[in-house]
Amino acid sequence: ENVQKFKNFFANNQDLDLLRQIKNEQIETQSFDFDGVKYKTKQIDEVLAMLEEELDVQHKELIELEGQAFCHHYLLAEKKGIKKLFLDNHIAYTIIASENNKYGESYATTQYYFSVLQNNPQLSGAQAEYLLGEMKNVRTNVFNHFKASEKIDLPAEFGSIPEGTKWSEFLIPDIPFYKRDIKDGDSFLHFYKGISDVYFKINETMLTAYSKLIWFQSDLLEK
Repeated sequence: ENVQKFKNFFANNQDLDLLRQIKNEQIETQSFDFDGVKYKTKQIDEVLAMLEEELDVQHKELIELEGQAFCHHYLLAEKKGIKKLFLDNHIAYTIIASENNKYGESYATTQYYFSVLQNNPQLSGAQAEYLLGEMKNVRTNVFNHFKASEKIDLPAEFGSIPEGTKWSEFLIPDIPFYKRDIKDGDSFLHFYKGISDVYFKINETMLTAYSKLIWFQSDLLEK
């Protein structure tokens, strides 16, 4: 039953991403199917609100389940004398998941305005000024995110992060993309590429970290 809850949650997240692409006109369609019901594209906001509410309920349920699972696996690890190793893996995954959510919001906003530009290449002066103003706010948020990320040291090694590498150096190994001001189409695309690279790198690392944690917990149950 609990496994099915996790599967439903991840499936709904995939549906959410697809619906957002339809809303942002990245996918052109007159209608779409959701939970076995056919909807017209103009109903997308209604369906999105319904799905987001369902995801919120599922997320709260999973947090409770994860809390119960953490206590159970912590006691097993303590009995086997590997409490610190378990905590290191769990803390590292929690940190990466938090980073994924944080940068994910900036990526989603940038992705939205990128789709606006794709669908409306000839924006008026006022529209272009508004869009660039919004992106400057996103750039400021990313700058603040990265300053916070500089203080993070992962307690466990994951995926392609070599031992001893700081989290911030892994995210952006070269000149930070957010240091370039967003003032025209070229600088916007430069930022878009940078935030996309960072978000997908975090996302991939989070999945690796989650997989490692699950295998670690499975070993605790078997030994």
